Amino acid sequence: MVAQFRKTKKRFKNPFVLHPFIVGLSLLFIITFLGVSNWKIVQKRGEFNNKIEILRTELQKLEERNKILKEEIRRAQTEETIEEIARNQLNLKKPGERIVGIIKEAKKEEKKEKQAKKGFWDKFLEIFPSQFFPNFRE
Repeated sequence: MVAQFRKTKKRFKNPFVLHPFIVGLSLLFIITFLGVSNWKIVQKRGEFNNKIEILRTELQKLEERNKILKEEIRRAQTEETIEEIARNQLNLKKPGERIVGIIKEAKKEEKKEKQAKKGFWDKFLEIFPSQFFPNFRE
């Protein structure tokens, strides 16, 4: 009877005991999953660090631009700058002051420019306009 009990005891195994192959495969899957996740996190961290550096350099440029603009504002509030802007851009003058303007001879310059731009046929038609084309360019 004891022999039969031992035989029956060997036949009944615990169904909840996992096979070592399944445990090893599960651990391998978990380690692979964690490794891939860690790799993706490291890549994203690198991308964010690059973006941070780019934004820092942009911020530094904007701060320099801000300093330049503040200096221009401070300089623009002086009497000399206000007078210079009034004279040059707004064409204002002081009381009792006369403005002298210089007029260029634009007609001569325009004529030279037109002749320089004329092609062969334009020059040809100036010489012989009425002989070949009676009503052309009148």
